[in-house]
Amino acid sequence: MSAILAIVIIVIIIGAAASGAYYFYVFNAKAGPSVSTTLGSASSGLSSTTISQPGSSSSSTGTSQTLSSSSSSSSKSQAPIGYVKYTFDLCTQALEPGIVPGYNGGSGCFLEPEGVMYDNANGKIYVSSANITAINGASNSFGSNIGGVFTPEQMAYDPVNNYIYVSNYEPSTDANLNQISSVGVVNAATGQSVENITVANGGQNQIQQWGIAFDPSNGYVYVASYRNYGTSGNISVIDTSTNTVIKTITGFANCPEQVVCSPSAVFYDPADGYIYVGHLGDVANVTLVQGTSVVKSISSNSTNYVGGGSQWAFAYDNKSGVIYAADGQGTISVIGATNNTLIENIGSMHFNINTGQITYTGGEYNGSSPEGLAYDAANNYLYVANFDSNNVTVINCATNTIIGTIAVGSSPRGIAYDPVNGYIYVANHFSDTVSIISTAPNGT
Repeated sequence: MSAILAIVIIVIIIGAAASGAYYFYVFNAKAGPSVSTTLGSASSGLSSTTISQPGSSSSSTGTSQTLSSSSSSSSKSQAPIGYVKYTFDLCTQALEPGIVPGYNGGSGCFLEPEGVMYDNANGKIYVSSANITAINGASNSFGSNIGGVFTPEQMAYDPVNNYIYVSNYEPSTDANLNQISSVGVVNAATGQSVENITVANGGQNQIQQWGIAFDPSNGYVYVASYRNYGTSGNISVIDTSTNTVIKTITGFANCPEQVVCSPSAVFYDPADGYIYVGHLGDVANVTLVQGTSVVKSISSNSTNYVGGGSQWAFAYDNKSGVIYAADGQGTISVIGATNNTLIENIGSMHFNINTGQITYTGGEYNGSSPEGLAYDAANNYLYVANFDSNNVTVINCATNTIIGTIAVGSSPRGIAYDPVNGYIYVANHFSDTVSIISTAPNGT
């Protein structure tokens, strides 16, 4: 049998050489899926890679992703982008193989998951929805539902106190009908709600929260509040040693003509200790906060800009020393983490007024409404959750180029990477599910 296989391979290579393209086929009898890789073309000098990985013995649960790169050398060393190995159903708390369509907001339990956070100290993945669901990373099994937190949105982990701080999207209302926004505090060890910290009183104006981040250098938690119709948002600074608000940072843009005001996403930059604050619907820049003060703004200019406004998420690449910002309008901005300057935009459209030519930095972005980011340090990949196109875009951080997409559930938003098991967890808002992407080759 081995002699016959060798003859077949030789015939394939000779035939491919005659046509100017070189192929290499890998047969895996145990795993079932085949991997077909075009290593190069003598005529074009370009390469493409297609990987079909069902992830189980049944191909009905599998997905197919397409990768591309600009050189044959990078294609040879490029790791697989991954595939959806499991789907965690938040309604039934069951783990199922492959992609499961979910409920699409129609017949599910209407949890509508938003944020995802990895807790390295306890080995759990937390998903915020109508409550907070804890998933055990080692087994991808249901851990617990955490109550006592009001409409949880985004989460930040404090390893000193082993607490999870949760921004509450919807405000509560006091006896005078004032809109009160708060931050929930959860004990990660017990999975119990500790308290809710009042951070803002919006009066008669609706006030909502989005981003939240923990700064380990000072033990502060930063939470973004934004308001509707005519009032500016702010950043509340919470001292975790007392769980009290010590400063409310104001001065963010007013936008009376728009539905939503800034700020939005909040992120801690470990390179220089700044807090990055994104903006919703008003300006295309990022505000930097240190301690309790605004120190800088990374602004737009005529040729490059930080997105087009509405930064939904940030991620840090410790290998390249850059921060990625996801703009819901279809751009991933690359920012130097130490000099805080814009390096480039992935998928940003540039129009040449003299020639009429449209070009894209880092390739035309192939997802719609990127709203979540997760960095995979093992493969040096960035995973981007695209809310409107129901998929995850994969970016090679070594070249800042788009190398593929992975179909997931309906309206993915929150996304996180677990470095222990190498899985990517994606919260599908209108599916009431979590897609679990494996980055391992050959369906393992």
